Amino acid sequence: MKNTAPTNTKSISRTDLLLLAQSFKGVGFASIVAITKPQQRKSPFGEISKKSNLLINWGNWSYSNALESQAKREGKEINFEIKPRRWGTRLANSPLVHHINKKGEEKYYIEAKVEKVYKTEYFAKETGKPLSREQVESFLYKKGESSTQEKLDKKIYLRDFSLDSIAIIVHDKTEYLLS
Repeated sequence: MKNTAPTNTKSISRTDLLLLAQSFKGVGFASIVAITKPQQRKSPFGEISKKSNLLINWGNWSYSNALESQAKREGKEINFEIKPRRWGTRLANSPLVHHINKKGEEKYYIEAKVEKVYKTEYFAKETGKPLSREQVESFLYKKGESSTQEKLDKKIYLRDFSLDSIAIIVHDKTEYLLS
């Protein structure tokens, strides 16, 4: 895997990030910092935000190929039944997913395979106060496991990151700071 340590830094807009993702060809790695709102119950902290620092594989990678490769590494022969996306449309030859939400708003997401989670932090959105995993876990809904992968020992994590949630992306030795 290539070294993703940045050698220069640029401030860019969400539109610039969209153009960067549209122009990206092939398969590659990037590090991102994403700030998201996990599904949650009402808590004494108000709205809980999650800050994730991740290594992702984005571009024209294939979920079905990733599953088959993982099964092969585990010495298993599995016929995977890949279900179609439940929302949005993956744009051809790009890591982007286009979606128009219930309010009629157009949104873009980067579809990526999570390779590594470097760090996860939680904080109260209103105050910015850091919160521990133990403080927030009883207020967060647990994500269900993929039935497609139930026979695999090591799971493949496919995630869609809203362009609005990405604060930093490091790609091709450039650190992009989103404004």
